[in-house]
Amino acid sequence: MVWRSRRYSSIAVPFILLLLSLASPVEALTLGDLVLRSAPGEPLQANIAVRLEPEESLGVLRVDVASPERYALQQLERPGLLQGLQIALLAKGEGHGQIQLFGEQPWRGEEAIVLLHIRWPQGEMERRFRIASQSSGETDSTPLYVEVAENESLDSIAVRLSKESNRSYMHMMVALYRANPSAFYRDNINNLKSGVRLRVPSEEELYQLSDAEVFSTVREHEARRTATRRAVQREQSEQRVLEQQLRQLAQENSEIEQRNRQLKERLARLEQQMSSMSRKVLDYQAPDQPKSAPTQSVPPSIVEGAKARGGEGLSVGWLLLLMAVVVAVVAAIWRFAPRQGAGE
Repeated sequence: MVWRSRRYSSIAVPFILLLLSLASPVEALTLGDLVLRSAPGEPLQANIAVRLEPEESLGVLRVDVASPERYALQQLERPGLLQGLQIALLAKGEGHGQIQLFGEQPWRGEEAIVLLHIRWPQGEMERRFRIASQSSGETDSTPLYVEVAENESLDSIAVRLSKESNRSYMHMMVALYRANPSAFYRDNINNLKSGVRLRVPSEEELYQLSDAEVFSTVREHEARRTATRRAVQREQSEQRVLEQQLRQLAQENSEIEQRNRQLKERLARLEQQMSSMSRKVLDYQAPDQPKSAPTQSVPPSIVEGAKARGGEGLSVGWLLLLMAVVVAVVAAIWRFAPRQGAGE
């Protein structure tokens, strides 16, 4: 009797250990029900609560839609609704989170079976989920908005909002830009306006953006901002050069006007001197010519002699006047002409 109990116990222990080893992976992962978040006519969107024990990061999970062969093994037909279905894991704490489903095809209210293949280091499993109108939860279609504070950047807003999502802040930046194109100067993601309201993109909009698309958009907008900045700097430099040239021209013009005023003053003095000299020459009389009173009578012979001597004196006066004018003009040309040419 003792031998028989030992024999049964020796057989039962490995069998129990085998059952425990098979059951432990299944018990390590807990899945909730599928909650539909989209209405008929909209692209499929659903959530599945997940818990991984012991408390581990959900990054070790790999979730995929089962292949058509696995659907066939379970005598199921793979619905076309799952074409292009994207799956993401949203962590809500250590070991807690959601499996999020985003479809490209609109759900028209028909019933469908989603067969998920889930793997993690301790095991793997397949689980069926039914999509039906009675399983859909309440969908809050009210869009969310955020107010952009003064001097607040798009980076800080994207970092804050991405904490509630499983996507990077760069995905959030590009999604915010696409959802609010009028909130940016010059159609550039780096030029966010202050005081505007930004509509927060939905999870579907976030997961429709691929990594390559996000990185190319960020690089393109950064290159455009750099080119615009260089163009502005070049225009500012050219403007400074023009302003400097204008100031130099204004200074040269002021100097030329000052020289012109000086020349005009000197010419006026020369004209006064020439006028004075001409008056002196006209008033010049021969030293031996007596001043006659208007009431005295002069003999004709004396008058004729005086006229002859006066004509000689007048011709000599005009000659002196012409010589003085020539000398003054030559002196003016020699003295002022070189400076005027240099100023011009």
